[in-house]
Amino acid sequence: RVRLTREIARKLVSTLDAANEVSIIQFNNKVETLQGWTIDREALFHVLDTKLHSGKRARFFDALIAAAAQFRDSPQSNRHLVMITDGVQSPVERVDQEFVFGQLQTSNAVVHVISYTNVSRQTMEQQARRKRNRDKSIVPDDAVNSVSGPEGSVSRRAHEPGGIIIDLDPERRKRIKEYQEAMRVSERQLARLSEESGGRMWLPEFFEAMVAD
Repeated sequence: RVRLTREIARKLVSTLDAANEVSIIQFNNKVETLQGWTIDREALFHVLDTKLHSGKRARFFDALIAAAAQFRDSPQSNRHLVMITDGVQSPVERVDQEFVFGQLQTSNAVVHVISYTNVSRQTMEQQARRKRNRDKSIVPDDAVNSVSGPEGSVSRRAHEPGGIIIDLDPERRKRIKEYQEAMRVSERQLARLSEESGGRMWLPEFFEAMVAD
């Protein structure tokens, strides 16, 4: 999803007024401020292109606290926080939800959410099936296309859709169901955040719509 998140963020930044200051925070294994407040669009695009990366965790509540702290150094008027996320936090987080929401309220920021929950739910429902069609291999497209020669031809053929997958791993399906439940909880949290601050929440049905809208 890093590539998609990057595209969404780039489009968002490009549509803002040139005088609007923007700061970028990333949260996965840790919370990082990738770019402090700036109107330099080229600097923002460079950060999105080079510093955005994936991780195995999602420190969602920690990120909200960091975002609230960022607004202490921003102008008092017209504060907006845009989150591109499914809102699922890692089990290791032990931050009190009401405390976090209170921090955001005191920052006077309007919260907007571009949520992955709908598109992720569709993917998880497919992945949770014991028997399902094989769309293509799980190897990233870039990795397949980077192989040249005869080996590359074989890799690309193996990468094409076709066949059936039978899942014999009950532990994997259990993890998928746990994630599905976590998304249901997070969607309610994200809706509450946006509603209470006067913001909006988008729940696109398809990945393409997340960029197009």
